[in-house]
Amino acid sequence: MPTHDGTDEAVTPQVLTDRLSALDVGDTFTVNDRETEYEVVDTATYSVTAEDEDGNRLTVSQNLQTGGWILTESVYVVD
Repeated sequence: MPTHDGTDEAVTPQVLTDRLSALDVGDTFTVNDRETEYEVVDTATYSVTAEDEDGNRLTVSQNLQTGGWILTESVYVVD
């Protein structure tokens, strides 16, 4: 899977779709230049569910109207 090139420019929805569609259970990825690595635990046609090493889950899903992607995660701590 290609890595981010260090620029602050967002990739297109199609590039995101291609990258996320290529993920399988057990693959790992990072999001938005976070240091946290996530492991894929489930995939569906329009979403990927993953968790970090502490067991915190997130879902990346596609908005079918806009083609864009959104990240949903549980809030487990607020500083």
